[in-house]
Amino acid sequence: MQLQVALDVKTIDDALAMMRLVAPYVDIVEVGTPLVVAEGAQAARALKDAYPDKCVLFDAKIMDGGRSIAELGFKAGADVVTVLGITNDSTVAGAVEAAGRYDGYVCADTIGIRAEELASRTRELEALGVGSVAVHTAHDMLGTIDTPVEALRVIKENLTPGSGCLSVISGGVKPGAMAEIVAAAPDVVISGSGIIKADDPAAAARAIKEAMGA
Repeated sequence: MQLQVALDVKTIDDALAMMRLVAPYVDIVEVGTPLVVAEGAQAARALKDAYPDKCVLFDAKIMDGGRSIAELGFKAGADVVTVLGITNDSTVAGAVEAAGRYDGYVCADTIGIRAEELASRTRELEALGVGSVAVHTAHDMLGTIDTPVEALRVIKENLTPGSGCLSVISGGVKPGAMAEIVAAAPDVVISGSGIIKADDPAAAARAIKEAMGA
């Protein structure tokens, strides 16, 4: 089980400052969508240069232009680029093609996919070649719904055992929510505000990592 920190900040300097606090506890460094919009692909380059041994994820949430936009992230040093699983298959396939050229992989974010379609879309996304499928509580809905553990179970049940496609959970992840999350056994746990908005980000990251049994 890996811990991913979502650096949902707006400057590279702020991202690097946060990483100096939490780097010992995280496995995957996410260039959060606000940082993607504010600073572009250079944010991925800055974080990869500073932490070459960390996996860097570029949270572009691609909805169109899969190949060309994914390539921007991979060229800048990202190991993973995100697409929205709700988009069309051609967009997903284009991003997967770009990932193959840069020895990276695509994470499909299932935000917006209706509950009754999650199982079938998970199977389709895996067949398209994504490297991970993420259940994600929208940021605008945090505080109004629970961490989506049940949706994670649906994703896990519909990924082919041994395929290597990872299950990911994001949204409302903080130390107090970890018992239920760990019991559901995702491959990757993403925490954004639970770490970066904590009074002590390093302590929060350490607590989450320790709860994962790492």
